[in-house]
Amino acid sequence: MNNHSVGVIIQARVGSSRLPGKILMKLPFNGSKDSLSWIFDELKSSSIFKHIILATSTAPENQILSTLAAHYGIGYYQGSENNVLSRFADVIRLYGLNVVVRITGDNPIIDIHLIEEVVKSHIKDQQDYSYTVNLPLGMNIEVFSTEAFLSFKDYELDDSDREHVTIYFKKSNKFKIREYYINHSLDYEKIRVTLDYPNDYVLLNLIMQIAESQSINGLKLIEWVNGEMPWLWEVNNKMQQITPN
Repeated sequence: MNNHSVGVIIQARVGSSRLPGKILMKLPFNGSKDSLSWIFDELKSSSIFKHIILATSTAPENQILSTLAAHYGIGYYQGSENNVLSRFADVIRLYGLNVVVRITGDNPIIDIHLIEEVVKSHIKDQQDYSYTVNLPLGMNIEVFSTEAFLSFKDYELDDSDREHVTIYFKKSNKFKIREYYINHSLDYEKIRVTLDYPNDYVLLNLIMQIAESQSINGLKLIEWVNGEMPWLWEVNNKMQQITPN
């Protein structure tokens, strides 16, 4: 770990066609924190990250995010609106990162211990791209090595590759990739704790009230809800994910 500059890049923007301004909505609705604030607090509890950067676009409505990033002492960068891949490449070069954890601003429930576990395994096994597959939608983890990521420029990419950042790792056969399975016995893949639709916001309001009252987060929070109030998952279980999480 000491020889690696590990950073987190949080991909976020204010605009959303299905739920405008979703990343700045309070969770719970009468609380003091929004989706990004939950993410910032959890990430800053770790000591393995050299840099944490919020990467957004140059669209004027996103300028408000600079104030929030500054409040939490988070790095801030504005780049291309549609070519998110170039936005990540700019941040990587600017901060001198060689391992990156990719986070999206509409996924407020993260488990820092699991992220650290995947990062350490990724570095130890010298992977190009590591990702989890058996966590709730909105909690899966992506880690990639920047040397492999920056080599994307040598290949023929389409608009989807530029928009979804890491999708080319899975599409091609040029990289060393690991599917990482978190050790648990429950069927969490049918649970969604991402923030994309009004129903998602309703569920996350309830879950974040539990997070505050029980002082728990991450997978322990999901386990608590699953054990005590499993019917909560019915609030948004009919929603469909349009784009890769």
